[in-house]
Amino acid sequence: MGIAMGASGDVSGPVIYVSREAVARSLGGASTPRALGRIVAHELAHRFIGREHTRWGILRGTLHGGDLSGAGEQFFFTDAQKAKLISVARHEPR
Repeated sequence: MGIAMGASGDVSGPVIYVSREAVARSLGGASTPRALGRIVAHELAHRFIGREHTRWGILRGTLHGGDLSGAGEQFFFTDAQKAKLISVARHEPR
């Protein structure tokens, strides 16, 4: 549904592409602002946290329609992801 292009070390590059059509297909119809925002958030997480997918949290490898349009119980930052994001924001070495 989306991709962060390019790479610098263990994080993705600064160019992010999101396919509205792919998001809409995953929802079985029209894409919603929430779903598009969550895909952008996922790709930004790749940019600032890391390129690898995880089993849990915002960097889960598989996002389903409910993850994108629902209340967000499965769409969150894990403690490790929060720590990495804080480190990046403070410009600390990874």
